[in-house]
Amino acid sequence: MEKNIRDLVYNPKVLKPGVTITKELKAYLDYDKDCIIRALYHFIDAAEVMETYATTKSWEEVERTINNQGHSGFTFSCLRDVLLDYSIMGVEFIDRFDPDSISTDDERKKAYIERKAYLEQMGKLINDLEHIKHVKGLNRTTR
Repeated sequence: MEKNIRDLVYNPKVLKPGVTITKELKAYLDYDKDCIIRALYHFIDAAEVMETYATTKSWEEVERTINNQGHSGFTFSCLRDVLLDYSIMGVEFIDRFDPDSISTDDERKKAYIERKAYLEQMGKLINDLEHIKHVKGLNRTTR
């Protein structure tokens, strides 16, 4: 039987038959569900920020979106981390909205540096491809 996404999200732990659900186990399972739901909200907020930037190309609109989301310091740091890990705009987002966070967290700093190097390499590859397309286009017209 295939589980739907709702079952996977709201019932993340599968207990073996016959397991007695103690007060402590119930608290753990409830906490686990809350963590999953919170993580989903962080991804939803990040998707909204990415969509705002993709459609408007405006950092002012991104800032407006973030303000409308009503983040605390904790939820903003989660948003920042999701964008750094999963979006090509993550490095620039941090540079604009939270540059101090890189200097205070070694793990985040490492991820930031790796992501920035990756994006720079991708930019070089894209430029090389554009140059090749241009040269091939010139060769076709001169023949």
